[in-house]
Amino acid sequence: YYTFRQGPVAFIVLDAGEDKPDEDVEYGSLADFDTYRQTQLEWLKAAVKRPEVASAPVKICLMHIPAYKDNTTWYSQNWVADNFVPVLNDAGVNLMLSGHIHDHVYVPAGQNGNTFPILCSSNKERFIVTSDGETIEVKAYDTSGNLTESYTF
Repeated sequence: YYTFRQGPVAFIVLDAGEDKPDEDVEYGSLADFDTYRQTQLEWLKAAVKRPEVASAPVKICLMHIPAYKDNTTWYSQNWVADNFVPVLNDAGVNLMLSGHIHDHVYVPAGQNGNTFPILCSSNKERFIVTSDGETIEVKAYDTSGNLTESYTF
């Protein structure tokens, strides 16, 4: 997890760990993602106050596991929605870009406790993101290079 600034855009890069509970059989009792996420949450609270982030006119969060909840989400996705989203809301984040679920999903601002839209790319598309410091444009392209979706925020 880290932050960086590219022109008018501050990027907040988060790692939600894995999506299953630490005691899941797949991890062989070797995982401690719960502690990792909690440590990251404390880091995030300070990181969003840094001048290079706080002063940015546009803030974009990148995180593999999307931070929204619905009837299909569970464990870590619910945790990041409950814990990271309030900090990101307070920081004035403008957009979250995620993956993980292998499907194109758009969660509008205000739909799930998020004051920013959340876009998840499928495993067969890529996003091109541009910003002039006032608006953000996201274009989704399929594996053949065809434009499939376009968003302006």
